[in-house]
Amino acid sequence: MNIALTNLGKYNEGVLDFVWLTLPATSEEIAKAFDQIQVSHDDIHYYSDGLGHVAKNNYYGEYEEFFITDYECDYMDIGEYDNLEDLNEIAETVENLAEYEQTIVKALLDDGYSLEQALDQKDDCVLYNDCDSMTDVAYYCAEEYGILDRIPDELQQFFDFEAYGRYLETSGHWISTNDGYIEVIE
Repeated sequence: MNIALTNLGKYNEGVLDFVWLTLPATSEEIAKAFDQIQVSHDDIHYYSDGLGHVAKNNYYGEYEEFFITDYECDYMDIGEYDNLEDLNEIAETVENLAEYEQTIVKALLDDGYSLEQALDQKDDCVLYNDCDSMTDVAYYCAEEYGILDRIPDELQQFFDFEAYGRYLETSGHWISTNDGYIEVIE
């Protein structure tokens, strides 16, 4: 998640003063971003004493307000006045997920779930990697669950994977992604 923190006071004066901030960020990184756009904050401020950077608490700049003018995030929309602390917490939560969990959460969000719902539901989903169609999912399930093992060898060639894929699709909740299909178990 990347956001463009913008100085609201300068914006109202006709100056676009912003800095890109990657979330999750430490309090020091957030303070540095505020310093760069000259917005007051109650955190650590770094200034140069000629020998290096020295920490000073409670930086009070000329401007007090900021807003978000742009963002890059592939799992949620971000508003101009969204709470920075909440966004940072969300970004940290998503970053701490395993890669397959991130894929599932993003797919659930695209499917209309809220972030909270997607995070709650992610453990009740199965990701079928590298399946480009429900027929591929049917092949995977038949292999994984040993369905063909119950059919005599001479009849296995007649198993209809396309029909089985259609059955799976109509009997469950499936989401197609670039990484495969996700089954949402409800």
